[in-house]
Amino acid sequence: MYVSDPSGRLQIDVKRGNALGRYRQGSNTVDLLFCSNCGVLVAVFWEEKGRISGAVNIRCLSEYESFGEPVIVSPQKLSKDEKTARWDTIWTKDVQINVAAT
Repeated sequence: MYVSDPSGRLQIDVKRGNALGRYRQGSNTVDLLFCSNCGVLVAVFWEEKGRISGAVNIRCLSEYESFGEPVIVSPQKLSKDEKTARWDTIWTKDVQINVAAT
């Protein structure tokens, strides 16, 4: 479950850079950020034209229960162009990923 706000901002601060894992998903369009120590998927992001858009795993937030019931979406059934058009509409458009030196 992910949360995003197309009008908002997302800042991901990584305190231990050596614990940050990145995985490029199958269509080579989206990067997944995860903790290499515990395996938790933290966020998903897509970069285009120098802009990073993304969404954060809602369970990484301290009060995730307050977001209500999830809406199920199956992006696997969408083409690459349909996926990126959807992300451009619903994902947070101002994402910063700050990784501390290790």
